[in-house]
Formats: sequence, C-alpha cells, structure tokens
Amino acid sequence: RYMSPEQIQGGGEVGPAADLYALGGVMYELFTGTPVFEEEELVPLLLNHMTEPPEPPRSRNPTVPPEVESIILRLLLKNPEDRYKDCSELKRELLSAYVQAERLPSR
Repeated sequence: RYMSPEQIQGGGEVGPAADLYALGGVMYELFTGTPVFEEEELVPLLLNHMTEPPEPPRSRNPTVPPEVESIILRLLLKNPEDRYKDCSELKRELLSAYVQAERLPSR
C-alpha cells in the first residue's frame, strides 16, 4: 500500500524519496483513517500509485490542518524530484505546521 511509483516501475535508482513517499502514505492513513488508494487487487492498486493523484486528505477528514494536507500531498507526488529533497527539509515543514497549529485558538 505504500510503494512509490519509482519502485513499481523499476529499472531506475530507488533512493530516499521512495521512503518519503511511503511516509506520505502512512501519514495519509493516520490522518484520514483510510489508505491513499483502497483497491484490494494488486494491479489496480499499483497503477493508481503510478498514475492517479490522491484524494486530498481534507476531503476525507476536514479536521486535517491545511499545512499538514500540503505536506502529505507533496510526499505523495509521483515524481521523486518533486518531493522533499531530504528529511531535514520535511522536518522544517512539519515544525512550521506545528507552530501554525499552536497559534490556532483552542477548540
């Protein structure tokens, strides 16, 4: 359920960006309660990871902060070069999202 498009396609170098994609899938499921793609059959599941954009997390759970949704969607981009360049960059974005959330009034 968390395999990156470049892993599915094979034939190329698979690096840390594949792990970031998988993290995006885990975060998506944690924040929405559902996997990115819900196909039970392997081939349609893999095709979706290669070709289909994910449904925005906020459409499944409106309480997901917009900053977190943006992070998740960037992690799930099809092209590895479009994802975060490394975990340090992702960490900065997550910390920024946390700071933004802390500024919101309590519910």
